Amino acid sequence: MIAEASAPVSSRLPVITSAASGSVLQDCSNEVHCSSCKERFNQIGKLPRLLPCFHTVCEGCVYLEGKESCPICKEKYNLGIDGISSLKVNYYVTKMVQIFNLLESEQTERLKCMGCNRAAHFRCMKCSENYCASHAEFHQKSRATHDHDIIAVKDVAKNIHSLSAVREQEYCAVHTTRSLELYCLECDKALCSLCCITQHRTHSTCSVAKAAQRAKRELFELGPKAGEKMSVEKQKVIALRKMANEV
Repeated sequence: MIAEASAPVSSRLPVITSAASGSVLQDCSNEVHCSSCKERFNQIGKLPRLLPCFHTVCEGCVYLEGKESCPICKEKYNLGIDGISSLKVNYYVTKMVQIFNLLESEQTERLKCMGCNRAAHFRCMKCSENYCASHAEFHQKSRATHDHDIIAVKDVAKNIHSLSAVREQEYCAVHTTRSLELYCLECDKALCSLCCITQHRTHSTCSVAKAAQRAKRELFELGPKAGEKMSVEKQKVIALRKMANEV
């Protein structure tokens, strides 16, 4: 809950200020756009892929390059027989894109209230639904949802605990009314149930939740490697500076 139960419901809603969301949009704009083509990452053809050099580019640019080298630092790599699926999806960036899209739609008043279709500025963390002030208050008054946490949409990027409130319901690009609930481990992509039993029926699959846990473990394991990579690059910079001074 937002505040003590004894307080009036209207006083428990967070104060809305436009400056905060605008600042966050500016701060994370670079992170949600591909460094190579400058287009925003998305789920269809623009998934953020993590290269061995730890730069992130969209999968479209990985294909366009064709030379298997990072378009930013030019470090070469080998995709192998698995192709682009051998490059991990950067799930941190996908979460940032979801936050960016949410804040942008709220700021431009394209984010609509679930109850009345007016502009929404509040979000229920438990239901992952957006509300105007009136329906946010009603949500808090209801016996079934009085213990749900309501946050201002602009606050979702302020607190790490608020990130769990940003969950977009994503639907299959082929079967547009079916949600993506399964994950193909061989193709490295989310599936609906129909895609699973048709195009991917011979592939290894699991639930999206299980795939997310697996991705978290892999990113955790990448931490020490990233540190080692940064240390090596730092030594290279020091060596280059030393050579420059000796010339």
